[in-house]
Amino acid sequence: MGTRKLLKYGLVRGDMSKSVNAPIGADEVITITGSRFVTQDGSGNYEICTASSATIAGHLECEAFTAAAVEGVAAGGDRRLMIIDFDAIFRIPIISGTYTDAQIGNCCDLVVSGTQQGAAVTTNSHDLLVITDGDATEAWVEVRMNAAKRYTRTT
Repeated sequence: MGTRKLLKYGLVRGDMSKSVNAPIGADEVITITGSRFVTQDGSGNYEICTASSATIAGHLECEAFTAAAVEGVAAGGDRRLMIIDFDAIFRIPIISGTYTDAQIGNCCDLVVSGTQQGAAVTTNSHDLLVITDGDATEAWVEVRMNAAKRYTRTT
């Protein structure tokens, strides 16, 4: 029997009690084919981290959905479970770059390709994630959120 790709990404180990019910921004597209790391927008709602995100707030543990598809719900009215345990480990797809064991302990960034969020393992402009393990053949890495990049409200 041949190898097969991992079908589920998300929490590998961590404290689920360190989670909150987070308001999701309008038009956010959440998939289960990638990771679901979020940051907070200027309105106090959470949005998917992109290559330009400078902070990280948590990881959504939820089904695939589009926030705008929730009829009659204003931005922030739709809520999902967000893990805020910065010691938690998440398995996510590699979107760009090639993983090597030498990257363990290095920081990397998040990117979005289409609607799939994943790791840019050779990019560390914002250092949102710390690599803890990976597999180049299966194209995944295990990461934890970088506590130094934790989102903190300034208002």
